[in-house]
Amino acid sequence: MILRPTPTVLGHLARASLSSRTTVACSSAVLRHSRHLATAVSPVRPTSPIQPPSKELNEPQIPYAFQEPPVRSPTHNIPVATLHLRSHHVDRLRLFLHFALHAAYAMNIPCTHPTYLPTKRSLITVVKSPFIFKKTQENFEEKVHKRLVKIYDTHPLVLSQWLQYLQANAMAGVGIK
Repeated sequence: MILRPTPTVLGHLARASLSSRTTVACSSAVLRHSRHLATAVSPVRPTSPIQPPSKELNEPQIPYAFQEPPVRSPTHNIPVATLHLRSHHVDRLRLFLHFALHAAYAMNIPCTHPTYLPTKRSLITVVKSPFIFKKTQENFEEKVHKRLVKIYDTHPLVLSQWLQYLQANAMAGVGIK
């Protein structure tokens, strides 16, 4: 361990030496105090050579949970199952897919990235008035977003554990099939 005087000690010593150079006489108490500060030391870790900041440090670090989930590639290309996910809310569907793919990666299940299936759009027309005015109608649109994930080369017990885990942690508004 290297012992070096702290910056505050150096500042007090500089002030004490500056006052001794002036024509104003220093009292013995100030000199004793400066001698006491000169003997005070604090532990300082040895410094490493200064390196220029790398570009990696300036880039924002993205947490692992927010990165695109890694997917294991199939070894034998034997399809075992397909996972269909449906939802009215795209954000919830995307979040649950992210969760499911991270869980599959953690359980060493090879699967594909999500395949976007066609969005089902249905239009519902309702009469606004309960009695007359048939011409005033209101339209409601319902969209069902669907995604497909193919599972390969997995033991049936591992697959059933993964599906039970997904169903136990299922998000409201996302259907699993």
